[in-house]
Amino acid sequence: MRSRSANSDQTQPLGSRRSWLKLQLKLSFFPWFCLHPILTNLDNFPQWPCYARANVNSYVNSNANSNVISNTTSSDMLPMTTPPIILAIEDKIVSPQEAVQECQKLKTQGPLVFTNGVFDVLHKGHVTYLEKARRLGEHLIVALNTDASAKRLGKGPERPLNALLDRAHVMAALQSVSLVTWFDEDTPLEIIQSLEPDVLVKGGDYDMDALAEAQWVRSHGGLATTIPFVSGYSTTRLVKLIQSTRS
Repeated sequence: MRSRSANSDQTQPLGSRRSWLKLQLKLSFFPWFCLHPILTNLDNFPQWPCYARANVNSYVNSNANSNVISNTTSSDMLPMTTPPIILAIEDKIVSPQEAVQECQKLKTQGPLVFTNGVFDVLHKGHVTYLEKARRLGEHLIVALNTDASAKRLGKGPERPLNALLDRAHVMAALQSVSLVTWFDEDTPLEIIQSLEPDVLVKGGDYDMDALAEAQWVRSHGGLATTIPFVSGYSTTRLVKLIQSTRS
């Protein structure tokens, strides 16, 4: 008398048995050894897909005039054991008065990086610049020119194209930006004195020695440096291009 399993195998359709044999052959040739490094190092993986800086003071450079761009590598980062705090866009936008209090809280977590500008029509050059600026410290604070302040820069009668609150929302949506505020003066000196950042960053070929805000930051033990613009990207150029296509 045949066993039940043998009987069931015999009564199986020929096509099903062929499919089963093909699957067994494929599994026998699968490169299982590729999974070995992963399976043997599971304990070394972080609990959350984000990292904290191992040494937040490594941004200090002996030559404050050099165009310093952080060269932090993955080996300088430590895995976080708690989930990151993700703020809503509106929570990142604060008045200059509120920014003073918020910056005091953020300073307990590491160096503050400050930059300013109109940031009217955001493009790749802006985003790349802000990401590099963020790497110079723990938190990046962006102070936007108000609409009146932006108009006094002489970029054109139609500028800024986007109102202050609209520009602030776009800026706050960036992961690299921790806080967004604004200033109405011609220069950011006053708000820098209020926020007391550890690092001042400017884009392009600014002469930092000629800027009063840079001198103030350095006199208080901070770093003032520049990050080159990304070649080929400019809001003014983009606006002219759009205007030319309309005419």
